[in-house]
Amino acid sequence: MSQSPTPGVPGAPAQSQNSTRLVVIALIVALAAVILVNIYIEVARSQAAGGSIIVYRVNRSLEPGDEIAGRDLEAVEVPDKFEDTFDRAVRRNPDTGNAEKIGETLMRPIDENDVLTYDHFIDDPQDKLISKIEPGKRLIALPVEAKILPSVRPGMKVDIEAPFAGGGKAPEVLTVMENVQVLATGQRTIIEEQREEDGSRRRTNFDTISIQVTPEQATQLSRIQKITTGPFELHIRPADDESRPKIPGGGINPDVLQKIGEDPAEFGS
Repeated sequence: MSQSPTPGVPGAPAQSQNSTRLVVIALIVALAAVILVNIYIEVARSQAAGGSIIVYRVNRSLEPGDEIAGRDLEAVEVPDKFEDTFDRAVRRNPDTGNAEKIGETLMRPIDENDVLTYDHFIDDPQDKLISKIEPGKRLIALPVEAKILPSVRPGMKVDIEAPFAGGGKAPEVLTVMENVQVLATGQRTIIEEQREEDGSRRRTNFDTISIQVTPEQATQLSRIQKITTGPFELHIRPADDESRPKIPGGGINPDVLQKIGEDPAEFGS
């Protein structure tokens, strides 16, 4: 008596392979779904966090005196995470939809493809400072005691004193120069201070002042600085006070020049 073959037994290996293949496909599909969901979440987070900002770059080089026109600019979309990097970049005018500053005159040069900033419409204070140096004069920076007079501002007139080693325990303090105009304090200049008069004034501490002197005085002050026992000290003068009670002849105090071994008469100080 013959036995009938058990149904499905000969095809068992094929069914096992098919089942494995289906499991693998299911895993791949599930993994792809997870990846797509994560991508969607990241995109949604990015959109929720913010979009982008519009800045403008110029399509040709421009010079001071050139007037900005719309045809000179190309709008560039930048992710807003870089907003701090472009904090001085010219932005879009919400009323016109065009770039701000169109029709205004450049004060500084800008190269092709550079981003247009508000600074391009402001005079460079350092350039202006240099332009104010009189022929035959030099600009020199002196270390000063910032905490004594933090209210000293560019444009003020001051007397400059300095401590020198004396015979006793206390240093000898002498007036070095009188009625000197401060051109800059630290990195600030007369031009910057005048601009701030139109709005709120931002004052900062500083540790240097810049003044204008003759070439000989610049060298003398450098030598004097090396023998002082501390930084130079400042005394603010009234704006209309032109007197020099301690140094009638102007220039550097003859007593101070003698401390560096120079004859005051030789330099007319």
